[in-house]
Amino acid sequence: MPISFLLGSGASIPAKMPRTNDITDLVLSGNDVWKHSDGSYYLEKTKQSGRDVGETWRIPKFLNILKHHVDSFYKEWLPLRETNYEDLYYIAEQIQSAESGDFDNPAIQPLIERILPDCFALMNNTLPTSQRLIYLVSEATYYIRDIAWRLLLKTADDLSYLSKFFPPFDSSSFQSTNVFTLNHDTILEGWLSQRGVQFIDGFSEPVNSVRYWHPVHFAENSPQVKLFKLHGSVNWFRYPANSIQPGVESIGIPPDWDFQYTLNPEGKRQHPHGPRPAILMGTFNKMLDYTSGIFADIYCLFRQALHSAENLVISGYGFGDKGINTQIIEWMYLSPNNKIILVEPKPENLKIRARVAIQEHWDGWVPQKKLQIISEGIENTSWGDLSEKVS
Repeated sequence: MPISFLLGSGASIPAKMPRTNDITDLVLSGNDVWKHSDGSYYLEKTKQSGRDVGETWRIPKFLNILKHHVDSFYKEWLPLRETNYEDLYYIAEQIQSAESGDFDNPAIQPLIERILPDCFALMNNTLPTSQRLIYLVSEATYYIRDIAWRLLLKTADDLSYLSKFFPPFDSSSFQSTNVFTLNHDTILEGWLSQRGVQFIDGFSEPVNSVRYWHPVHFAENSPQVKLFKLHGSVNWFRYPANSIQPGVESIGIPPDWDFQYTLNPEGKRQHPHGPRPAILMGTFNKMLDYTSGIFADIYCLFRQALHSAENLVISGYGFGDKGINTQIIEWMYLSPNNKIILVEPKPENLKIRARVAIQEHWDGWVPQKKLQIISEGIENTSWGDLSEKVS
């Protein structure tokens, strides 16, 4: 029967990719993180020649101040919830948007007033007073982004567990399958390429070595896999608009990660729009991000593609994204045949951590067999286990 897969960050843990806690710990400690004169934050192990501008010490101190306030909130309302780097990004972005006037947000002002006394010593006094807090929180968002995506550049360990988990995509008799992932890493693309599996990810064939996004590619002849990276990727970079992707900007995958030195479709040197990839970050701010650019395209495609499935296998996802949860819940009620096959070693813990909208439906779905659970991790689950649940 029609089947799709939805993977979250937990699905990359068996490949020894960084956990959310690993990223959060480095964000809060700042150990060996340094700011290059190009405006990017680097990790010591990837350090290149260049001048350290010496401002990095401010950011982890500021983020620990924010964490103190976020912890106080969760301690009262969600005691099992641990503050992570996505929460800190979300709060920092709210402050930045309010202070810059990008969004009117009266609710954030009391928090700003509470943290200001602790932040004065962290601000750059060479800037005009009105710009000091904006600069601090803007740098905090860049810092979090750079740490996260650079950690996710890690080479994955053994990926054989994916070969066991997924159906035989490399079999010519297997129908086209949708794989949705919320992960920024590239282990799925690497694994599919190693297996010789044909897949479409929405990007063109290379033009002057760069592959450009255009959603029309998903309408082409069905390959064995259609891969939807709903939150972006560490190898997606923003470039000026061109003849292949007109509009405000283009999103391209450069060759060999060399995003700074590429040629546009006309053969002229092009400069990226910024030194970091196009990825979504933060908890609830993703809802706004789903309304523009490439992410609006992908979110729409996700909704359409999900409607073609009757079985959705979910692994490694904590049901924390309200936008994704909304689509899942709507899809579950489109047909009595639609069901989730959840691969999760601790389903009760996951139920407690999930957003309220999922919790409210969980106990109704189980007796209806619309939610079927395999209480194992992805690395201990085979396609044989999954196929028993598919009908």
